[in-house]
Amino acid sequence: MNKVYLQMFSLHNETRPMPEMLERIAGLGYAGVEFAGSNYGGMDEAGMKNLLKDLKLEPLGAHVRADTLLRDLPYVKAVGGRYMIIASHRLTNREDCLKLAESLNEWGRICKAEGLKAGYHNHTPEFHRDGGDYLLDILIQNTDPETVIFELDAGWAAAAGVDVVNYLKEHAGRIELLHVNESDLEIGPEKPFPAKMNLDENGRPIFTPEELAFRKVKDEADCPLGKGLLDWNEVIPTGKAIGVKEFIVERRHSYLPDTFDSLKEDLDYLKGGNW
Repeated sequence: MNKVYLQMFSLHNETRPMPEMLERIAGLGYAGVEFAGSNYGGMDEAGMKNLLKDLKLEPLGAHVRADTLLRDLPYVKAVGGRYMIIASHRLTNREDCLKLAESLNEWGRICKAEGLKAGYHNHTPEFHRDGGDYLLDILIQNTDPETVIFELDAGWAAAAGVDVVNYLKEHAGRIELLHVNESDLEIGPEKPFPAKMNLDENGRPIFTPEELAFRKVKDEADCPLGKGLLDWNEVIPTGKAIGVKEFIVERRHSYLPDTFDSLKEDLDYLKGGNW
């Protein structure tokens, strides 16, 4: 695999300046980046575009929230991004999915007019069922394939108990991006966050001790590629066959002291594969 992108959430524990992190990412051999959570390191559009060009990094796009997609669109377009991806959304039933699908269709039309695509990225809750259908399937079925794409997170899908290879085949032509993310533990689909959560003074969710313990188990199930539930020798060729255009590494948890060493480990694994 010659071209692999990095989801910047992989560096959520890093405190280094954005230019330093991007320089290290380029040095590892990644082709480009997918920004996370509207975090652009305080850099303006021109500065970011020039830095990415100097480092020969492609801006794939950004993970955003439903309430920040339109706000972030001009920035992502200006730096050369191609995708605006809703990183997650609270979905509990068919009604929630239909409401979000309607919004995604509208955002898709807006993004298309600007030369980008709108999309959605899953975690595990999207694999709860309503009426026999996965919530993610309801979203796929009710969005316009001309304007809305899906970014399947293989690690989260596997953790939810989904057969990733079969899921890719079932949704050929709709899954355009694949998060190459590993898990060594099947936890099933998690409960969505409550509609209203207690927040700290910084606006971050306050979790109970039980919730924190589960989150720790879940995060530490994120393991190096090739050492978990997924058979990448099947997943990656299947992804290519059904229309996946780009592959993105995301590492939530690093077993190594330096997160960049974990990111190099995953990139080396992908570049060493016969796919």
